[in-house]
Amino acid sequence: MRITPQMPGLAAMAGELWRARETLILLSRRDLLVRYRRSIIGLLWVLFKPGMSTLIFAFVFGRLAKLPDHGVPYVVLVLSAMIPWQFFSGVLTEAGSSILANHTLITKVYLPRLLLPLSCIPVNLLDLAAGLAMLALAMAWFGCVPQWPVLLLPLAVLPLSLVALGAGLWSAALLARFADMKNVLPYLLQFGMLVSPVAFSSSLIPDHLRPWYALNPMVAPLDLFRASILGSSYALDPALILPSLGTGLLLFFTGVLAFRRLERDFADVL
Repeated sequence: MRITPQMPGLAAMAGELWRARETLILLSRRDLLVRYRRSIIGLLWVLFKPGMSTLIFAFVFGRLAKLPDHGVPYVVLVLSAMIPWQFFSGVLTEAGSSILANHTLITKVYLPRLLLPLSCIPVNLLDLAAGLAMLALAMAWFGCVPQWPVLLLPLAVLPLSLVALGAGLWSAALLARFADMKNVLPYLLQFGMLVSPVAFSSSLIPDHLRPWYALNPMVAPLDLFRASILGSSYALDPALILPSLGTGLLLFFTGVLAFRRLERDFADVL
C-alpha cells in the first residue's frame, strides 16, 4: 500500500510547520552539534572562507583592476557582500543535501519534509552572525563608522533567507531525483557569485544590461545588505531592487511548490 502526502494550501502548510516547531529545533540543534562537535577552531573555520575570498577579490579587483570602492576600503566593500553570499551558499548546499542525508529518517517515520531544508536556516544564521562580527572588526581596523541604516540590517536578512531557502528547496527536490545535480551545483554557485554584486557594485553594470541584471534574485539581498552596512556611501537603485525582489519571491514560492509536488516520491526514490 502506497501512502502519498496531500498538498495543503500555504496556510495549512504553515500551520503544520508551526505544530512541528519542536522537531525543527531538534533538527537544527543536531546539525549544529554535527558541524562543530569535532571542530578544533569552531566558528573561526566559518570565517576562513569568506575572509580568504575577500582578500583575493580585494587584490584582483581592487588593486589590479582598480574598481571603484565608493569611498570605503575595498576589503570592507567586498566583505559586506561576501558574508551574506556565504549564508546563501551554505543554505543552498545544505538544504540541497538535506533529503539525501536524512533518507533513513524519511523512509521510517513521517514528518513534514520541509523541516529538513528549513532546519539549515538557524545554523547558517549563526555563521552569518559570526561573519558580521568579523566585518565589524574589519570596519574598526579601517576606521569605518556604521551609519544609522545599519539598524535596518535585520530587514535585509529576510529577502536573503527567502531566496536562499527557495533555491535550497529546488536543489533538494532535484538532488533527490537526479544524482548528477550534486556535480552541477558547485559550478552554478561559482557562476552565480560572478554575476552577483559580490566583488563589484551594481552601479558598474552598463545601462543596456541592467534590465537583465535586475532579474538576478541575489541582487536585491546583497545590495540591501551592503547599503545597510555602508550607509550613504552605497546608493540603492529601485530599478534594480524591485525586479530582483520579485524574482526572489518567485524563486521562493516556486521552490515551495516544486518541493511539495516532488516530496511524495522521496521515500520511493531514496
